[in-house]
Amino acid sequence: MFALAACGDSLPGAPDAAPPPDANPSALVKVRYSTNGSFENGGTLSPAGRRVYFVNPSGSLALVTATDGAGIASARLPEGGTIVLLDSSIIYVYVSAHGGDEIQIGPGTAEPALSMVETLHLTLSQQDGIDRFLMHSTCPVTQGGVLSAGANPNITDVSPAVDVEKDFQFLNCDPDALQDLLLTTVDFNNVPIGYRYFPSRSFDNATSSNTIVMHDDDNYFTVSSHLLVSNIASSVESVLLSQQLWGRAFVTSTDEVFFNSFQTPVNGVVDALLPIPTPTGATLVTHVTEQSNTKPMVQSVVKWEPASSETTLDFGGVGIAPLLTAARMDYSTLTFRWDDTPTPAGDPSRPDTVLITMFTNGGINFNTIKVLAPYTVDETGAGSVALPKVSELLTSVLSSQPFAPGITKLRLGDHTARQQLLLTGLDAFPIDGASGQVNYEAPQPFGGFPD
Repeated sequence: MFALAACGDSLPGAPDAAPPPDANPSALVKVRYSTNGSFENGGTLSPAGRRVYFVNPSGSLALVTATDGAGIASARLPEGGTIVLLDSSIIYVYVSAHGGDEIQIGPGTAEPALSMVETLHLTLSQQDGIDRFLMHSTCPVTQGGVLSAGANPNITDVSPAVDVEKDFQFLNCDPDALQDLLLTTVDFNNVPIGYRYFPSRSFDNATSSNTIVMHDDDNYFTVSSHLLVSNIASSVESVLLSQQLWGRAFVTSTDEVFFNSFQTPVNGVVDALLPIPTPTGATLVTHVTEQSNTKPMVQSVVKWEPASSETTLDFGGVGIAPLLTAARMDYSTLTFRWDDTPTPAGDPSRPDTVLITMFTNGGINFNTIKVLAPYTVDETGAGSVALPKVSELLTSVLSSQPFAPGITKLRLGDHTARQQLLLTGLDAFPIDGASGQVNYEAPQPFGGFPD
């Protein structure tokens, strides 16, 4: 590991005095690094002490610093500057920062130390055909104050579905804050049948609101979300359907609780019922991804809107123009290059952002490079992203044996997701606002371009 100093202190390789500013005026840019609670060198991975380079658009260094105890580093940068953050095994590169950006980077959000706060008393009655109950909450909730290893702490499996009268403890919650709860009944095929949604509840032990009694199936609403996906190209072999339900602070997902639904289009249409609740006040996120065993790249659409039992999505009319060749690294200039379908500015199939991931074998302590940058191509469709010549980045790439980089092309528009994608990735896509849609083309996991 490198010797690091607190934010703003001098570091090896940092300028002794502030370098001459670039021609365009600078503005404050903030980076927030989050861990996922993993371990490093025998101790918990800390958000502090991560080296951060703030690079001017000209390539000169504006500041070399380190994240503070909250994982934050900041500097004044001209429009279009680049940020490089060094993790223990990943180099993150964010190209073309803008004043006021708060860029989130890292493997995930760390779980805080567990502390018991409030208790919920839950009474459930056995029902025919029901195997178990599921309870989702905006705070981690447990039975007996113990979280199962590797489990989503916001999902509690109440199994089997016999008559139940139990106390559940909320952990790490603000006792004065309102919480959301979702109760779901699940049959023996792991398919949700019914649900009840309890938004904005105050679970204060001094009141009766911390007690919920559900006696029979009359208490539950039927689970069904009708999804109609249209305009699917004949070349699409199948699609993967996934829906997530966002409350004020929680998500239930087909990946975590219910199921993923593979569907084969019929005459360009997929008409499906997905067993996910659609309560008033929540946001329904629909993720449709092309599945293929032959194509190197596949299309995806993420759409979010107020939860409703009816969702429509135009899949083919919003696709990203296809990538023509695999991305590659030009080592002489430290530049990623690729060949793309030429698309004029304003074309709805033209992306505006690229997410590039390259794994390396060797180098100095790093084995992954993740780059988020504006989409830049010339009139022939030749695309490129140049990396800043930061010493650790140079060494990691030039002294190693990198694998071919993978490139995902996105059309983000005005969505703020760009500032969060180096933290969340694509599976937990960072939505903003009451409704929106993002399209992207990504490498399919089981193949690539021919050699």
